[in-house]
Amino acid sequence: MYGSSPSSLLAVLGPSIRACCYEVGEDVEEAFRGRFPNADEFFRKPPGRPASRPQRYSLSFPIVQPPGHSADPRPSAHLDLIAVARDQLHGAGLAPRHVAAVDFCTACHPDLFYSYRRDGSGTGRMAAVIGIRPATLR
Repeated sequence: MYGSSPSSLLAVLGPSIRACCYEVGEDVEEAFRGRFPNADEFFRKPPGRPASRPQRYSLSFPIVQPPGHSADPRPSAHLDLIAVARDQLHGAGLAPRHVAAVDFCTACHPDLFYSYRRDGSGTGRMAAVIGIRPATLR
């Protein structure tokens, strides 16, 4: 849209919940497996859980749980959202050396960040703004 070449772009992934704290259920795993051919690279399995499950197709009613909250009280896996974002950016043409991530887990640092997963709906919110300056302001 703006004539940018992906090879000339830089991306920085800000603080977010990390795999250490982002436990997800099988419903999220299945959704990722349906979307990403390399989904196994995005999950860290807790001890005692199988590394991967066979693909399962079913017709069912919509999930009534919020995304990432399984009815199974045991987490199925920990999801690495930074790995997902890196994969998408690399797939869009950004060089691996042009993608950086700020090394903070928002759930691990209550003194620095809000976290819905950690604190529930009563927590604050964070926002990021990205813009393009007109050529005349450069």
